[in-house]
Amino acid sequence: MDLRVSRIWLLKVVGDANKHNFSRLDARVKQIRAMLARHGHEVDEGMVYRSVPDFQQWFYTDVFSYHASTIGEFLDQIRRALFAYLSPEFARAWRRGDRFEGDYSFDIPADIRDPLALGMYWDLMNRMRDGVGFPAFTVSPYLKNTF
Repeated sequence: MDLRVSRIWLLKVVGDANKHNFSRLDARVKQIRAMLARHGHEVDEGMVYRSVPDFQQWFYTDVFSYHASTIGEFLDQIRRALFAYLSPEFARAWRRGDRFEGDYSFDIPADIRDPLALGMYWDLMNRMRDGVGFPAFTVSPYLKNTF
């Protein structure tokens, strides 16, 4: 059947079904039943309870797997933006050492004094040494137009 529902509502239904047992889904089942009635499908609550596992399966095999590559693209774009943002600081801070091959240090800003902040800065700059890792990618627009 064709249904028109908001993405956030769909995520809430699946999220509730995943974290609650059937005894805690009463309000959500009533919403599903009302939504089906708005689309011309009258079903009893028992039918809705029985269809929740099928609904979850459909969401994971169709909707979520459909969006997974797009989510991957968005996460890659965020990672690249963070790398671009931090690159000038890395270029400023990185210093080659002379004690042995591969020796290096970071010129840590004087404002950073807290030991935790120092450790986090050092870790962040070390992650910058690895670069972005692989080429940027995009997914087909067809994977962004449905659901």
